[in-house]
Amino acid sequence: MKRIYFWAAICLLLLSSCGKSERRIRGERLYYTNLFANQNMATYYYWVGDPTVSANISRWYLDIRDNYLEDPVGMVESCRYQADQWTALYEDAAAFESSVTGQGLSFGFEAGISQNHDKLVILFTYEGSPADKAGLKRGDVFSTVNGTQLADDNYTTVIAEAMGGSTIELGREGKSVTLQSSDRYDNPIVVSKVLEIGGKKIGYLFYTSFTLVSARDLVATAADFKSKGIDDLVLDLRYNTGGYTITANVLASLLAPASAVESGAVWTKDTFNSRLMEALDKEVAEGRNDRRLFCFASSFELPQDEGTIILSGANLDLSRLWIITSKNTASASEALICGLKPYMNVKLVGQQTYGKYCGGSLIKGEDWYDAIAKGENKAHIKTDLGKSYTTGWGIYVISTKFTDRDGNNAGEPDGFPADVTATDNPADGFQLGDPQESMLATVLSDMGVASKAPTKAATEGFPVEIPKVLLPADFGVYITEPLPIAE
Repeated sequence: MKRIYFWAAICLLLLSSCGKSERRIRGERLYYTNLFANQNMATYYYWVGDPTVSANISRWYLDIRDNYLEDPVGMVESCRYQADQWTALYEDAAAFESSVTGQGLSFGFEAGISQNHDKLVILFTYEGSPADKAGLKRGDVFSTVNGTQLADDNYTTVIAEAMGGSTIELGREGKSVTLQSSDRYDNPIVVSKVLEIGGKKIGYLFYTSFTLVSARDLVATAADFKSKGIDDLVLDLRYNTGGYTITANVLASLLAPASAVESGAVWTKDTFNSRLMEALDKEVAEGRNDRRLFCFASSFELPQDEGTIILSGANLDLSRLWIITSKNTASASEALICGLKPYMNVKLVGQQTYGKYCGGSLIKGEDWYDAIAKGENKAHIKTDLGKSYTTGWGIYVISTKFTDRDGNNAGEPDGFPADVTATDNPADGFQLGDPQESMLATVLSDMGVASKAPTKAATEGFPVEIPKVLLPADFGVYITEPLPIAE
């Protein structure tokens, strides 16, 4: 009997240990994930000096071990400054990155919804994509998605579920199109052409995202424009929601007056929270480069092993620039506008931009724990354990505001107003880059090279809006490289 009691006790002990181990693992996972998010907000967050934000982040740190902190994603949201809608913690950082890089599963089209919310409208397609191969084009209208009729009370859910799947069926009277998503790179340089009109050569560039890969393509595009002797340039950013700082810096250097590029003049300035600004002041005092400044340049070293790109021979040396804008023109697009305005006549045609006047850094869990493993005052943190639990996680934390060379940003907080108003109308019957397309026609009229072309009457329910479910996950993202952790 003693032997039986002994083995029973052993079994109970083992079961208890297994249960405790599971709880411990769960607790450690929550602890290290919360710690990763909390400390990055405490270090980098632009508004960490706000009393309410600071108190919330400090309280979060003290309470990390408590059971109710089971939602680190929610904790990040609850600690954000009231004007910040962008800082967020992601369990799948790779998915977030793919939305910024242009690489990932895609149907290859961008769409809007009619004002009545009962029609899906194709805005454009990417070359070689499933949508392109299926013959979809700007202005195509569909009333059903995956067999469901769109309506005001269901369009958000129906579209979100369809866009998140591997197939999508778009239907209208007498026609349906089924697309299978593919893993691909959607090249954001969708249209690049030269219009010969009114005795001038007008370059037109429709560009949708500041991806790293597109930096090289922008150089080639500018060089092509230059070889063809364009007199002016129209940069269409109506659907460009942002991307990488360095790519915007490259494009700015391709467009700006040659004198600004040759002298390495300041394109934009960044400001950080007081702790980081103090550290950067110290760096400058020690004779190091001021990392708050982004300057025009003739060469750039791209991150993520993308190598060096040379701009020599591709600078367009413009004194004026027309940019087509909308409420979907955001972040890096607005930084481009902000930084160029002191150097050239930048005329905005369309509608007021979005109003994303700040930038952030995407920091990955595994990278952060690797970095703090080298810090002496972080020695108490089990970095190997933390890394194992947070690999794959990432936090996009707003860390900076950008201004022009003089410290001004006319786009804060509500965006840059249009100098000339024009409405985006995919139902006008013309493709992007056609001189008669509604917004481009307005630009050419303002240039004085063409009268405003007549367009087809707007169909009922147009122009369109882009609902949140159709905007990329990185809407308004302006990615800067994180500064080394301030110990």
